[in-house]
Amino acid sequence: MIRTTIAIVAGALMLAGCGSGGSPDSEPYTPDPDEVAVSDIRWPDDGGNQPELSFPLPLRLTEPTAAFMTAGEGEEIAVGDLVVFETTVFNGEDGSVLESTFQTGEPETLILSVDTTEATMLAAFTQAKVGARFVYGRPAPDVVAPDATPSAAATPADQADGASPDPTSTDLVPQPSVLLAITVRSTTQLPDAASGAPVDPPAGLPAIDFDEEGNPTMAPQEGEPPADLVAQPLIEGTGPVVDATQVVAVKYAGWLWDGTLFDSTWGATVPAAFSLSGVIQGWGEGLAGQKVGSRVLLVVPPALGYGGAGTDTVPPSSTLVFLVDILGAY
Repeated sequence: MIRTTIAIVAGALMLAGCGSGGSPDSEPYTPDPDEVAVSDIRWPDDGGNQPELSFPLPLRLTEPTAAFMTAGEGEEIAVGDLVVFETTVFNGEDGSVLESTFQTGEPETLILSVDTTEATMLAAFTQAKVGARFVYGRPAPDVVAPDATPSAAATPADQADGASPDPTSTDLVPQPSVLLAITVRSTTQLPDAASGAPVDPPAGLPAIDFDEEGNPTMAPQEGEPPADLVAQPLIEGTGPVVDATQVVAVKYAGWLWDGTLFDSTWGATVPAAFSLSGVIQGWGEGLAGQKVGSRVLLVVPPALGYGGAGTDTVPPSSTLVFLVDILGAY
């Protein structure tokens, strides 16, 4: 609810090399063409350096597809973890390297969540262990063939002889895919709650209590809400300061000024993950500059929330109150 917009791509899980179950009388398993394509990829031992893959060109996939080279022998990885990994991106057309963390010297960092990770990649990470090497391919958008447009020069005889394509065709032509070679370096389980030094908030701010199950509650507020954004730490964490360009892993609860709870992830087993550049302005401004591990009370005026439009659960021109635990950032 605190996001402005976010697109979650749900790809089918197709980890190459997985066989089909069933009884001996069932139909024999026929590998998916995408599985066959990634099974032809070779990744020699790179000694910890930038990988050099070999695979048939051009590589064209129809769905996101992953295949393990080595499963890893380190810690297990779970949804909600903060993973650090090396990645080298290959052009499926000619096999060239498009970019690589080995060249930049900075590994990738990712909080594993349906908000941040495509479904097939998420499944691959959570089936891997630290040290794993796997490839992940994703298709490029198909395009209409350049000659698939009406043309007066093409005749039925031409089409029958194969001299020219159907001039009214709008067939899509598959484009080269992109292939990522991923090596998992580490994983960190994020905490369940904020921790640090308690902070006494100024008088006049909404008071947050907790019920018997540990969920936060807020009574209806009296008087006029503040006109400006309030970002008040209730617990000051000891982690790094959050930057406005980062993704944060959080659990949160949100209320209207009258005490109505309109959104909450407080009881979820996995933290939510949001880019601060993709949330309401009050979140972006209020959480930037806070420390990881902090618990922050946000009072967001309408202009920095959902304004006069509101949402399905937030009436127009509503002041919003949030309690946010910042569990991680990257």
